[in-house]
Amino acid sequence: MTRLSRRALVRGAALAPFVPLTLRRASAAKRPTRLLLVYHPNGLELGWAPTGGETDFKLSPVLEALAPFRNKLVIASGFQGGIQNEVQGHGEGMTSLWTGSRIVKDSDFAGAASIDQIIAARVGAGTSFRSLEFGVQSQSGNMLSNTSAMIYAGPGRPVQPEDDPNKMFERVFATALADPTALQRLRAEQKSVFDLVRGQLSEIRGHYGTADRRLLDQHQQFLAEIEARATDPSGMACAKQYTPHMRTTADARTQSRLFPEMARLQVDLATLSLACGLTRVASVQYTHSTSNTTIPGVNGTIGIHGVMHTRTREEKVSINKWFVGELAYLLGKLEGHRFADGTTLLDETLVVWGTEMAVGNHLNYPIPFVVAGGGQSGYFKLGRWMNLASRPRHTRLLVSVAQAMGVEDVQGLGDFQGDGDRGALEELRQ
Repeated sequence: MTRLSRRALVRGAALAPFVPLTLRRASAAKRPTRLLLVYHPNGLELGWAPTGGETDFKLSPVLEALAPFRNKLVIASGFQGGIQNEVQGHGEGMTSLWTGSRIVKDSDFAGAASIDQIIAARVGAGTSFRSLEFGVQSQSGNMLSNTSAMIYAGPGRPVQPEDDPNKMFERVFATALADPTALQRLRAEQKSVFDLVRGQLSEIRGHYGTADRRLLDQHQQFLAEIEARATDPSGMACAKQYTPHMRTTADARTQSRLFPEMARLQVDLATLSLACGLTRVASVQYTHSTSNTTIPGVNGTIGIHGVMHTRTREEKVSINKWFVGELAYLLGKLEGHRFADGTTLLDETLVVWGTEMAVGNHLNYPIPFVVAGGGQSGYFKLGRWMNLASRPRHTRLLVSVAQAMGVEDVQGLGDFQGDGDRGALEELRQ
């Protein structure tokens, strides 16, 4: 990990030109500037919910790790998810979780984009990556399936997360890893390519009409933005905050004994990517919905999926508590990035922690969600526990997330567009 090949550097620079965002928040801003979706598998065992009132609630033992962030949370239950057929519960749950879409027969995947990609298309301009997808042993075998895919670029277009933190680091921070001589050579090669393309665009411009010339001019502007990012070395110190693991890629992606280590590294990288301005939208996917992962010291020799279906309540709760602890770790990492005006990265970032079903037996109600961060003066009224008796579709929470991020024209998602499935949930707002 200390030296990359020329091909890797060129590929990485093309994928990850580095340009930092302005990290200070305007005092008048009332919206979060970043979004982070987090998935954990197979719901939460009964008894997870807080007790008490909306603001004077008491956290359950399952949620007790979230106590330091109590005033920056909305803990919500009562959502109806997208599972229609219990036999296909895991596939339908994963497919609909962030898209609101059913499985499309011909493709076997979702028929709509996921909410993060809809938001990224609006808020991702000016960043090196429109979105970043971090996985923790998220694939079943070597292929995406509808039980493991949760992010969709569009209908039938699942996005595979990267499960090896080293590979993700190489992709995101590639230019920071080069030695000075290699980096100088890379920039010279990039400049020659940019100059060649710029010259070709100028040469053909005169052969086209007004509308086409306008498109060419837009392409020229886009090219200039890419060139500026590719040659800007600012912010490279971010890369120094990550220490590459010494595992093989195959082990990082498949070995249960490494699951906790890979989980922490991916969260660290996701936090760095948001803090350093590489992206405004990211997701972290902890394994998949039919996972055979055995978390050391948590679920013995039986995989998560098997425990959540067939084992004792105590074993199920132990898995739930582990994932809640990882959410607390993530929130702590975000809270630990403090800006000059006193705000934190957690204040700037809207975190949505969700799952594909209510409990491990494929029920679509009540689906639990936790919303965190985004600022006390933001869209969501924080510090609350809400048990939604009206059984709203979970997509209404996602519509609320979109509107909180400034994408206010989104009123419904995927296949859930009926009168009761559309619109933001006003009770979640300030």
